[in-house]
Amino acid sequence: MKIFSLFCLLSFTNLNAQLSISNKSEIFAFEKKMQRASNRMIFDTSQMNRQKSTYEFIKLLKDALKIEGSFQYKFDSIQYISKAYSPDSLFRIFTFQLTLNNRTVRHYGCIQLNKKGSKIIPLIDHSDTFPLTPQERITNKNWFGAVYYKIISKNIGKQKQYFVFGFDPNDVFSSKKMVEPIEIVGDSMAYFGKPMFEKTTTKKDPLSGEVITKKEVLYRYIVEYSAQANISLNYDESKGLITHDHVTSKNQKLADLSFTKIPDGSYEGLKWEKDKWIWQNYIQIGEKELNQPINPLPIKEKKKLIHRDE
Repeated sequence: MKIFSLFCLLSFTNLNAQLSISNKSEIFAFEKKMQRASNRMIFDTSQMNRQKSTYEFIKLLKDALKIEGSFQYKFDSIQYISKAYSPDSLFRIFTFQLTLNNRTVRHYGCIQLNKKGSKIIPLIDHSDTFPLTPQERITNKNWFGAVYYKIISKNIGKQKQYFVFGFDPNDVFSSKKMVEPIEIVGDSMAYFGKPMFEKTTTKKDPLSGEVITKKEVLYRYIVEYSAQANISLNYDESKGLITHDHVTSKNQKLADLSFTKIPDGSYEGLKWEKDKWIWQNYIQIGEKELNQPINPLPIKEKKKLIHRDE
């Protein structure tokens, strides 16, 4: 099977279908039905009804995307679906989620290529089959599942490598944000994950006192944290860095349990070097920022500050 990188799709740019007035009207009619289905999918109190509305929404979206020129239609009125575009507009990804009664979610989505014939690649959630976050290459047919909110690209030689940023409300205890590579194969397959993230950490052994260095090469970069918290994970174009909140546990005895971790006011991230992302322990966000954990002042110091202000 011949593999085409997304960079190769540039040659098809002149074949992109334009959206005619009649086709736009047809898609608009689908969009109105999708609005009603998406509202039921999110707000209906019955799980069975939410599932039925989800399947209805999927069919409507699929039919709308089959219409010639549909890539030019933005679906702006649909609030509960995420649309992420590649920087060169060669493809976009639709993703959304269904919340079940047990507070877990099922992810749904598809990739639409900006080509004649409205090429669509479905994303099939198989997250239940992974005991942990997979550090391996997976496909759209056994997708890990996420709501994608951003796509960036990096040049590797004459090719472009794309990276997607996603959010996964994992369960009632923890949530995840991630960055992973994506590659399109022909018009029908997508691959997620490549060994392109390098993380080196040091840890002191509590018994021997020996400093242990651990080097990991990851297929996808994941930050897992308490479901009660909120973190940022994004690309800072001005710095050329992927940045995110540093998360830590208040109780060091529970430091290895992701569901106890919350932001501490400092930042870490990834720097692009030699065709891979290298983990950075601390990243300065503001010019005068010390980038240190935010610790509360002692009570005596607080009283002094209050008295001084008065």
